[in-house]
Amino acid sequence: MGDEAQKAASADRGLTIWVRPWEQIGLPEIPPEISKNDLFIAGIVTIYERPYALGDRITIGDAYGEVTSVGLRSVQILTPDDTRISVPHARTWDTNIHNANAGKRDQLCVADFFLHSEHDARAARQALLDVIVTSPYLQMERPLAVMVAEKPWGTHYRLKAYPVDGRDEFSFITE
Repeated sequence: MGDEAQKAASADRGLTIWVRPWEQIGLPEIPPEISKNDLFIAGIVTIYERPYALGDRITIGDAYGEVTSVGLRSVQILTPDDTRISVPHARTWDTNIHNANAGKRDQLCVADFFLHSEHDARAARQALLDVIVTSPYLQMERPLAVMVAEKPWGTHYRLKAYPVDGRDEFSFITE
């Protein structure tokens, strides 16, 4: 079935078939050096699916940071220590992508505290709640939680809350 006939048949059924994705970005055909490489196809899929956008805080493998650029070949991430990382889109095909804020300003932040198992758990939990609610970074409208888990070596406290702006993540956690 020819390209035109296939497009017409899909239109009759109300379906959209993307016959030649490279034509959508202005290329008459895929150059041979690109067609042999998954990077180009991964870039098109990434731009189409949009698993992350500019400003999102993502983790791909062991790389975490703010998305500063999304190109056909890779995504640029700025890490909290101001290192720019380029992650090829093809790497996202076999790795989970964690998007902390999914295009929104706020994001959940988690701080871990560890105490010896012999302590006043009620007082420790209350002290941690007091620390959270007095933070100038806290977004009061969002939920917050203090989770407690006993481990063989002590007690693990996890504080979960939302800062007013996700970019204040590390200031909020260290506060």
